Amino acid sequence: MRNIVTLTLLLLLVTCVSTQVPINFKPQIIQLPLEGRITGTTFSLALPNCEFNDFGRTNVVYLLVAYSNATNLATSSSINGQNIPPYQNLSTNFYYLTLRTDIDNFPCNAATPGIRVLRVGSDTTCVLNLNQPDCNGPLFFPGPYRVRFLVIGPNGTVVAETLWSDDIFLRIAQDPSTIDTRIRHHSAGMIVITTILSILITGLFAFITAGFFQNCSKICPWKIYSFSKRQRQCPEQE
Repeated sequence: MRNIVTLTLLLLLVTCVSTQVPINFKPQIIQLPLEGRITGTTFSLALPNCEFNDFGRTNVVYLLVAYSNATNLATSSSINGQNIPPYQNLSTNFYYLTLRTDIDNFPCNAATPGIRVLRVGSDTTCVLNLNQPDCNGPLFFPGPYRVRFLVIGPNGTVVAETLWSDDIFLRIAQDPSTIDTRIRHHSAGMIVITTILSILITGLFAFITAGFFQNCSKICPWKIYSFSKRQRQCPEQE
């Protein structure tokens, strides 16, 4: 009898620990040629359409964002949807939940006009607002980050989870003091080519000018005169 009770408790423990349904979907940066797919504080993900249709509409979807070296801390068992890790504590918790949305927003038939993306880090209005822990605030560290989607039930437990994304690196702005503003010296070959082209162009211009005056002198043989004298008129052609 004691063995049966022990086995039952173990089964209940296993059930409680591992109730998350794995979803074979890996989040990734959107592949469309959009400007600003990755910036210094944001990145854009492709929509996980049709990935959560097997779950009830009472569940919600969150995006879990973590430093890539802290994914072992951001486990489903350590996350409670009723007391989510806030964005404002990212520097100490190393992960947070954001972009809360209904499952219906990721339908299988995503024929909505225009391009829809999930832009992580685009909200600058809630950075310091502790009353909005799921703030989609900007990321001030270049990363790398990794993300995964979580399906969270009404009681706050994680029902399902996707795979982790690959490492995501943000762009790093160049320090203006490191930009070389000096005039760069041209190579010797470039100087030689430039000199030869200049000589050829000058010679061509001189040749055209000489030909012009030679033809003009055959039509009207001018004489050298000063500005005080009247210009000689060409004789009328008979």
